[in-house]
Amino acid sequence: MKWTNPLARCNKEKFGKKDVPVAGKIENWGDYDTVYLGFPIWYYAAPNVINTFCKGYDWHGKTLHIFATSGSSGIGKSAEKLAPYIEGANIADAKRVTSASEIV
Repeated sequence: MKWTNPLARCNKEKFGKKDVPVAGKIENWGDYDTVYLGFPIWYYAAPNVINTFCKGYDWHGKTLHIFATSGSSGIGKSAEKLAPYIEGANIADAKRVTSASEIV
C-alpha cells in the first residue's frame, strides 16, 4: 500500500495521534548507559510507536544516539519532537542514515 493512501499505517497513526502499543519490554534497562534509537521518518517525525516506547523508560543518565531512515526527507526536528518522551537523556547526535555503516 502506498504511503499516501489514507488507510496506510503511517497515516492512520500520525493523524490519529494515538499511542501505539509496544510489544515486549527491555530487561535490565538500568544497566545501559548508551542507547541507539532508530526509526523511519513519518511526516518529519518518529512513528507514534517510538513515542510510546520512549514513555516506557527512565532516560535520566542515558546517552542517546538517534538515527532515522528515509527515502527522501532529512531527520528534521525529530529529536526535538522526541524531547518530551526522553527527559533526562543526553542526545549525543541525531542524523539520517542510508546504511548501517553510518551508525557508529
